[in-house]
Amino acid sequence: HLKIKSTDNDKQKDLKKKKIKAIKSKFRKRKAEMVTEKKKNNWKQFLNGGKKKLKALKNKKRSIFASPDSVDGRVGVVGSGKAMTN
Repeated sequence: HLKIKSTDNDKQKDLKKKKIKAIKSKFRKRKAEMVTEKKKNNWKQFLNGGKKKLKALKNKKRSIFASPDSVDGRVGVVGSGKAMTN
């Protein structure tokens, strides 16, 4: 009903233009608020450490320079000192 028709008089056209402008303005403001809120949440998540820290702790790998478990193992050789699988 806000579509401007050729049969509308000047007063109706002006009213419809104002309503359309108001709706578009509200939409732009709401969109800007959403963007701001999203950036704010991302920043808060970054400050709290986010999810990357948790992943890094879960996937902690053993250093190749760590001392081997057995006496026969060598430092820097991955899997040394362990028996071969059959």
